Amino acid sequence: MNLNQLIYFATLAQLQHVTRASEKLNIAQPSLSKAIANLEQELGVDLFEKQGRNVVLTRQGKLYLDYVEKALESLEEGRSALQRMQTELDQRIDIGFVSSLQARMMPQLLADYRKTTGSQTRFACYEGTTVTLLEQLEEGTLDLALGSEPQDSVRFGSDPVFRQELVVLTPKTPRWQAVSSLSLEQVAAQPLILHTRNTGMRKIVLDLFDEAGLKPNVAEEATEESMIASLVAMELGVAVVSLSPAVQLPTVHIVKLDHPKNYRYIHLIYLRHHYLSPAVRHFQNFVLKWAKTSSAR
Repeated sequence: MNLNQLIYFATLAQLQHVTRASEKLNIAQPSLSKAIANLEQELGVDLFEKQGRNVVLTRQGKLYLDYVEKALESLEEGRSALQRMQTELDQRIDIGFVSSLQARMMPQLLADYRKTTGSQTRFACYEGTTVTLLEQLEEGTLDLALGSEPQDSVRFGSDPVFRQELVVLTPKTPRWQAVSSLSLEQVAAQPLILHTRNTGMRKIVLDLFDEAGLKPNVAEEATEESMIASLVAMELGVAVVSLSPAVQLPTVHIVKLDHPKNYRYIHLIYLRHHYLSPAVRHFQNFVLKWAKTSSAR
């Protein structure tokens, strides 16, 4: 039994004439007759009986028609619901981003997108660490993410879109007021406030120390850079962070990191082999072009 058989059965029951039913269904009359015969054979009952040039439902056919009409109606409701859902999804983009982007870059990006393209696409914005954003991409709750480069290039695709400067945060105390830059060696000699394990920044910072043959003195850990800045302000240590409004507190001193790789790239990340709606692809292309010219880089 298949859907076509049920549609053929319901149409023939309505028109009560094989020729007219086959014309409406745009199939050959023998094909319709064979489909109905196969359905009757599968059900083990006669659904129609001849009445002159017409065919009419048997008692069994009338009973079955009631269920078939309900089934077809339910399937049509499901199709309509899917179309409504897809229309909504096509007009909405779920995007995640790391916390250092929330204060300026993301609002500017979305505003520029609307102003430049005139798009009415709605955005649902979610903040998180790179690790949690990748998990949400895999779960299908995000379309795109902005964060550190994913290590798994098989499951995730990514494009570098702009660069963030890495700086050192120190307490705003007389000891640090005259300091304008610090080397990794100098940072390693201080208690370090480090990002937690579920962040992309942790690997970036630890890789810097590892490549220099240094072992940092980790004192505290935190996920959000605003929290890291607050811990630094309380004189619990120094920190290497990306420069963003989130860390520009009046109670911390921002110092240049004296190192050739004193930056990190923010990547636009997507799940490979996953459907991206036209709206998502349009926004994705816009971001890649926008990043080359925007002052938010």
